[in-house]
Amino acid sequence: MKVYIWADMEGVAGVADWDDPVTDTYFNAETRSRMRELFTGEINAAVKGALAAGAQTVLVRDAHGFANNLSVEELHPEAPAILGRKGLPNPWPDLDETVSAAVIIGAHPMAGTPHGILPHTSYEVNGRRMGDAGLFAAVCGSYDVPVAAASGDHAAVDQLSALMPGPRVAPVKHAYYPYAIRTLQPFKARHLIKSAVEDGLRNLPSAPVLRLDRPYKVKFHAGEGEGDDLASVVLNLLKARGAPYGSQDVEPERSIYLRRLRAAQRAADRDYPE
Repeated sequence: MKVYIWADMEGVAGVADWDDPVTDTYFNAETRSRMRELFTGEINAAVKGALAAGAQTVLVRDAHGFANNLSVEELHPEAPAILGRKGLPNPWPDLDETVSAAVIIGAHPMAGTPHGILPHTSYEVNGRRMGDAGLFAAVCGSYDVPVAAASGDHAAVDQLSALMPGPRVAPVKHAYYPYAIRTLQPFKARHLIKSAVEDGLRNLPSAPVLRLDRPYKVKFHAGEGEGDDLASVVLNLLKARGAPYGSQDVEPERSIYLRRLRAAQRAADRDYPE
């Protein structure tokens, strides 16, 4: 059994605010280090659940931000990680028909969710609205890959269950507001995730597959696209927005992003002096 773990950070237990990879302060460095530790811990729990259910191969896709957030030194030794974005053929490398099942970790709710943590991003695929995790599930479905389990905040796992009823879910926190949560302690959250993943994979015949009819019609704020390969349709929309997938240009887009972000921060400092 080959399992593909897709992991985002906003839905991880203990995370209540945006990840900030650029602010150069001790406080931010310590905060981000803790977020990465929490992120890696939940991924490891999912890996342990997959191995306990009999998986021979477990792949981990870091899907957050620049896709280089995992504390690789602490990652489970039986789970190779897929990191980075630039030059990849699409956001989900190595996801294809050879994958037996998928697992979602750290899901956040889609844009516009009032009682969900850090809600953002919304797609419409064949008339069905979904967020980042739902889009991943739809791409899995295009390869007939079931989603065995999912973790994240309560609103996110509810949205996934409404989109495709049946995956084992591990809600690890509840949002009062987009920036305020009631969260499980990490040990408890990881136990819940491991149990959900193991149970979902042991009962794989009942795991849902999000199958949508071809051609796929995708709407995103960058535009609209249509085609028989969902991953390619999404890729073209993301590239239209400026995402670096497929690009072999050696100029790091990260440095461009950082320069722009720091310029915006300096402007904000001028507008809101201390």
